[in-house]
Amino acid sequence: MRNKVDYVENISNEADVICLTETHLDENIKNEDILIEGYNRDPYRKDRNSSGGGIIIYISKFIQAKPRPDLDFDNEALWLEITFPSNKLLLCVVYRQPSNNNTFWDKFHESIENAMSYTPNVVITGDVNVDFLTDHSHKIFDIMRLNGLKNVINEPTRFCATRQSLLDPILVSDSCDVYDSHVIQIDRTYSDHDGTIIFLNNL
Repeated sequence: MRNKVDYVENISNEADVICLTETHLDENIKNEDILIEGYNRDPYRKDRNSSGGGIIIYISKFIQAKPRPDLDFDNEALWLEITFPSNKLLLCVVYRQPSNNNTFWDKFHESIENAMSYTPNVVITGDVNVDFLTDHSHKIFDIMRLNGLKNVINEPTRFCATRQSLLDPILVSDSCDVYDSHVIQIDRTYSDHDGTIIFLNNL
């Protein structure tokens, strides 16, 4: 993340919210070292260490948001409550390590249920390390069905020499009016994942 701030700023296109996973930050990296112009001076972050993991969320300085630690269920899951002129939205950004077991999914499900009991407007994004193109029997699909969530990304987001996979979905509740969503091509010198973007109406 430390050497990617300028690149992220260049491709952000003035998005209201920027969510990043696998930031590889630790407590030695100060917020002022990773600021993006036009966004909050104290980005919301959960660090693991400099060798892996981590989450960060940048919010436009024109948008009101606050953390919701009561909904967090993992060291690399972060919920924010975002207030728009006519509505509230709960946003979750998550990074799931491939080794995480069923306990993770049970906590994930409980967290979503708690969020939905607060507001019907829920968006979940991040790297869940489940291939949405092939793993259709995975537990996450049951969780989505039970909570009225749908994935709005339908293209591969991770690329390696032998395969392409969709590991970075954007899950939205039925009440979210999505008018566009797609994949953003990322320079392979920065990541083997592409970015994703969503546009919402009526918020």
